[in-house]
Amino acid sequence: MGALAHDGLTPRPSGGRLGALATVTPITMLLAWLLISGWDINTRSFAFAAAEYAIAGVSAGWIVGSRVDRSVAGGVIGAVAYGFVGWLVLVPINVAGAVWSDAQAGRVSDVLGIAAAAGGYLMYGLIVGAYVFAFLLPVGAGWMVTFVLLSRVLGR
Repeated sequence: MGALAHDGLTPRPSGGRLGALATVTPITMLLAWLLISGWDINTRSFAFAAAEYAIAGVSAGWIVGSRVDRSVAGGVIGAVAYGFVGWLVLVPINVAGAVWSDAQAGRVSDVLGIAAAAGGYLMYGLIVGAYVFAFLLPVGAGWMVTFVLLSRVLGR
């Protein structure tokens, strides 16, 4: 009791922390989509994808959440930025995973081959990003709603 009496009020969580916590909604949306769509995915691939999306989601939540203001325009920008930043985090992770997979399969073995594969996967990831961006808008909207609710509940 003495430790609680001397600490005073609990500090409010930062926008970055709330943003990272609000990632629970996009991850839930992803899991629901995988279950509804009936993707036939093995446990290892699912665990890797879930970890990858969690890393990207928490990173994007932390980055965007610390910069979002309380206006309507800030909310719209935050919803769009969340998906964009998450995608920017995913691209290098996916490139590294694809190059690693190619190296293990023996498709690339020298430095030039690894660099060419990484460049190709990076270019592919950036081009596909224009297409994927439309699918990230609902994820960003879900994140933003959760972020606003957490901000109001926790008094930020």
